[in-house]
Amino acid sequence: MSLSSQRSGIVRKLKDQGAIEETLEIGGRKVSFISTPDNRLRSFWVSDGDFHLMTNSRRLVERFLEAGQGLGALGDSDEFRWTRQEFPLDRNDSVFAYLSSALFRNLLSPQYQIELRRRLESVTDIELVHLARAVARAEGIAAEDLDGLIEAGLLPEGFGRRPDGSGPILAEAEVWDSMRGRRGYFLPIADVRIDGVTERETQAYLERSTYFASRWGRLDPLVLAVKFVPADGGGERLEFEARLAPFGEEKYGWLFSILGPPMETIVEGNGTDVVNLQASVRGGLLIPGTDPHRLFVTLQDEGPSRDGPPETILEWIQVLRSAPGYLGASPKPGFLDLLPIGLGAQPDPDGYTKSLLGIWRWQGGDVSLLSFDRERLWRASEELHYRPLESPAHVHLRLGEVGSSALRPWVEQAVTLRAKETTVGNVRLLGQMVRQLKVAPESALAEAERLLDVTFRCALDGEFRLEQPAGLSPRWRSSHLDPLADSPSSVPEVRLLDWLAEAEASLRKETDQVAVWGYLTIRDLPRENSGSGE
Repeated sequence: MSLSSQRSGIVRKLKDQGAIEETLEIGGRKVSFISTPDNRLRSFWVSDGDFHLMTNSRRLVERFLEAGQGLGALGDSDEFRWTRQEFPLDRNDSVFAYLSSALFRNLLSPQYQIELRRRLESVTDIELVHLARAVARAEGIAAEDLDGLIEAGLLPEGFGRRPDGSGPILAEAEVWDSMRGRRGYFLPIADVRIDGVTERETQAYLERSTYFASRWGRLDPLVLAVKFVPADGGGERLEFEARLAPFGEEKYGWLFSILGPPMETIVEGNGTDVVNLQASVRGGLLIPGTDPHRLFVTLQDEGPSRDGPPETILEWIQVLRSAPGYLGASPKPGFLDLLPIGLGAQPDPDGYTKSLLGIWRWQGGDVSLLSFDRERLWRASEELHYRPLESPAHVHLRLGEVGSSALRPWVEQAVTLRAKETTVGNVRLLGQMVRQLKVAPESALAEAERLLDVTFRCALDGEFRLEQPAGLSPRWRSSHLDPLADSPSSVPEVRLLDWLAEAEASLRKETDQVAVWGYLTIRDLPRENSGSGE
């Protein structure tokens, strides 16, 4: 089926929603445009030579045609040509993303920033109208339109009157913005015309522009290159490299000041290391006088010593004490000596010291290690070695196969705890819709989704259900959350642990930019059999 036929079919399907198809003239070219009044459907289609463009933005159509005529083409930009020298075509990158400095200047322009502020106010107004209508129904007030809600005191006088003449309009159960359309489908910012601004908007923009000028002095382009190559042993290896200018370098100068010289080697243990993070640091502006050194933390392939996610402070302390890893520094103790853990005693002949908190420290050669487990320190002291890096880096991270390691339960416990908190919060919200806004229990989920413009999903991979306990009023529950024990009946699926085999990433702070590079190895996952079978 051709694109023209597909677009016409969509218009016919949405005819009852006011969908239309028309031909516009933009930049001297014929452009196909299909749309609905609320902007849920808004699509331009234009071709120029061998290139086709589909977009919801008229301004992008104009730029597409202008670039085809050589006006403001990206290939004519000096900064893009320089970037292509750094990332030449013969790299054969699978993905090359280039965000130009002109893009960032546009994002910070008055037109963009002022319109962004107006649409945030519009979204707030729409939510307030939904909430006011819910309160009116709960209190038995016969007010559904704006004038009635204002007269009832549920909305303030002058509500919804914005400088550009737009405002909320009611369309049965929905509320739109009269200029921008339905919430979630607003007009693209580039397509919104601004004819004037208020003194308040001017002042707000000046404050923001001053903030960005002081925190982000020069707008450099952001570059990301990704390459997919076959991995040894099956699967795929995703290699990435990015260059970006740090935002707020003056504000966060203390952070960059504590970076030491780039590391040419990293410290590694034996083959059971699953997580290894290290950084080259120094005192800088934070603690002047502290010499450059490297800090590293390692987690090994051992499982948690307790069942269930920690919830109290004492339980979290116990998890920390049982963590299968150690913290180290080299060639000087550096920041380790600043930790308030009572390690002032002299080490024994084997180099060990124990603090009052139960933390062991081992010192040998140019390495200092900390752990709650003395045996772990002894093994580490025998296994540590240096491995050279291909490129010097200030920060380096390596992840082994966490998904198939004994650390997986730790990750799943943390995910389960967070998922439980999210699910309980959503269930409580549905209960509040019934109790506070007097929404019918069976309508609470739909009303909450309409109010917040979201789709509720159970973070525990269950379903929200309306249950009728014996002798009690109906109440919402999650199918995967025990209403009596208030504990999850299943562990959420952490797909990341299934497909991520290993990863490595490095970061280097250069004079005016940050370079990040590394790789992810993605497993070949078994595909579910979709055949019917006999």
